[in-house]
Amino acid sequence: MAAIAVIAGVGVWTTHFVAMLGFRPDLVLGYDPAVTLISALMGVLAVGVPFSAASIANSRRKSAAWGALGGLGIGAMHYTGMAALQGCAVSHLFFTTLLSLVFGASFASIALGIRPVGWRYPIAVSLLVLAVCLLHFTAVGGARLTPQALDPSSLVFEPELLGVVLSGTALMILSAAFAAVFGQIRLEKREQAEAERLAEQAELLSSALHNMSNGLVVFGADGLIKLHNQRAIELLNLQAGDLVDRMPSRDFIANFAKRNGRDEEWAERAIANHGKWMSQEEVVRVEQSFDDGKVLSISCRPVNGGGILTYDDVSDEREHQRRMAYLAHYDALTGLPNRLLFREELDRAVARAHRGETVSVLCLDLDHFKSVNDTLGHPIGDALLKAVAGRLSDCLRSSDTVARLGGDEFAVVQAGIASPEDATALAQRLIGALGMPYDLEGHQIIVGTSVGIALSPSDSIDVDQLLKCADMALYRAKADGRGTYRFFEAEMDAKMQSRRALEMALRKALQNDEFEVFYQPLVEAKSEQITGFEALLRWKQTERGYVPPSEFIPLAEEIGLIGRIGAWVLRQACCEAAKWPEHLKIAVNLSPVQFKGQALVLDVTSALGAAGLSPHRLELEVTETVMLQDTETTLGILHLLRELGVRISMDDFGTGYSSLSYLRKFPFDKIKIDQSFIRDLSDKADSAAIVRAVTTLSSDLGISTTAEGVETQEQFDRLRKEGCTEVQGYLFSRPRPAREIPAMLADADRRRKPLADALEARSAAA
Repeated sequence: MAAIAVIAGVGVWTTHFVAMLGFRPDLVLGYDPAVTLISALMGVLAVGVPFSAASIANSRRKSAAWGALGGLGIGAMHYTGMAALQGCAVSHLFFTTLLSLVFGASFASIALGIRPVGWRYPIAVSLLVLAVCLLHFTAVGGARLTPQALDPSSLVFEPELLGVVLSGTALMILSAAFAAVFGQIRLEKREQAEAERLAEQAELLSSALHNMSNGLVVFGADGLIKLHNQRAIELLNLQAGDLVDRMPSRDFIANFAKRNGRDEEWAERAIANHGKWMSQEEVVRVEQSFDDGKVLSISCRPVNGGGILTYDDVSDEREHQRRMAYLAHYDALTGLPNRLLFREELDRAVARAHRGETVSVLCLDLDHFKSVNDTLGHPIGDALLKAVAGRLSDCLRSSDTVARLGGDEFAVVQAGIASPEDATALAQRLIGALGMPYDLEGHQIIVGTSVGIALSPSDSIDVDQLLKCADMALYRAKADGRGTYRFFEAEMDAKMQSRRALEMALRKALQNDEFEVFYQPLVEAKSEQITGFEALLRWKQTERGYVPPSEFIPLAEEIGLIGRIGAWVLRQACCEAAKWPEHLKIAVNLSPVQFKGQALVLDVTSALGAAGLSPHRLELEVTETVMLQDTETTLGILHLLRELGVRISMDDFGTGYSSLSYLRKFPFDKIKIDQSFIRDLSDKADSAAIVRAVTTLSSDLGISTTAEGVETQEQFDRLRKEGCTEVQGYLFSRPRPAREIPAMLADADRRRKPLADALEARSAAA
């Protein structure tokens, strides 16, 4: 500003002074140095200062007023300069003097009033030049100079020299002033650029502040709010005016309490807590829950006696955590406690049993649930499980706990019972409730349940052992016909341990080469000649000796080993049969479980190929249970085996459903009559009638028949009379190991007599 004032004032004064040097060259004139200096100062003060003020005025009216004052300053400078003349007396006409001041003030006012920016700048400059010139020439025109005697030697400087010196001095002042102005301009530009940068940053910060996902409130040491954003108002359920800058923290908290249904006592506690937060040295974090379920995480960072509060909406995160905690302890389908929560409840109940209470654990398993899934689909099965869960909950006391352990398995903790009869009553109530029909999506479903019960402390005070006891009791209930309950008994554990040991031994039997295939001859009824052998698996266990097939075959089916064992038996039997005369066949039993996989056909073809045995010499025996499974899949496998040339026999006919539809669905090559009918053949007429009916039906259908378990000559004669095609049993031979078969065949061929005589002679020789 000072530089602008100097430039403007000195510039105008220099113009005036140079013009005065050319005024009345006919006169010898001088200039009073003091008055001349005063006129120069007036140029700076009376002209430069108003012009500078006009450049920064905040309105056109003010700029015009400063311009008019500067115009009058030009006149004051001019007339002061005229008074500095020496060698003449100066007088001015009043009219021209007034007119010159009007010209200077008006044109300067207009020039600065139009705000000289852009295209208006040259207009303003022209008006200022016009103001100076009109004022100068009008004033000079009205000036009257009366010469006076002046000694030239008395002049300090010659007028020309003085003009040069003053002009040079003015030029230097102007140069310095212009340099200062340009420096000021560069400084202002830098300051403006910095200001713009700061303004941009401030705008960005303001935008970030008001668009951030977190709410922000900044408190000063005086307890007043210094800064906040709109997000804080939204998160805190506030309205306009509830949170503003310079508001005391007490009022802010009171507004929050009012908007969110908090009472005055709560507000006072919150105010006290805020004060404590500000006095801490570390960040304080708390959470605030709202009635609508929203949860805010509040963080207070103390700063210089005040603090910065940030609010973060963690509702989704907390809801996710609650959901995960729920899923960790509850079953997603039924809403019942899961195994983890059940275990925790059982731990607490057993802990009370240590202090004398009696606790019962009931393990439940739905009967025939798998058939519901298989026939009606899993959605119906899921609906059934939810309905079961509802009925279970309705049967219990509030102190009891029911849980879904997985699949169709449930368990109940019955705490604080008076006697085992309480557990019995609950088990009966559960069996009755779950056995009632279910109406689900138009389907009426009936399922039962089996229950196993264990008591603590009498059965065990160890949670794992108690669950094991209840599970063993459940296994017993299912084995005893389902739809009933059983309490744990000590011998159950012994049987379970024995079964577990047998299972472990069975898993090692193949690799330890403990299995062996025995062979029992099949005898043609008419000729009494051997037509083949049935392969029968035997297991000689190291500790127990021979284990009955009725004991280990079901176990192998249950634990999934029957596929490997069955494939091994096929290979062994086919390899052995390949050594016999070509007219002899080999019969191998198949388990229903083998039909559930995809490997049976491959196992058969591999066994035949490895042994080089013709397929027509292999006879596969299946039970009626196989036909009860997935009929289409089972029939497909049977037809594939039949296409290989393998013969298919129905074993144990008469002991299952004995459905004649099976004979229509698949053309069996043979029917084997179960030994239970043969055993009573002589004593019971109905057994004889059944045998007669089967042989007659088979003959009409072109199917051969084999009678199992023939032990007496009387049975054999009766079977031959009834038309039975083939027989086998102890009458002819017990199952023999493979090493004895060649001798048996050689002996029968050499003597060419009925097998019974051959075996009798061999036994006598032995």
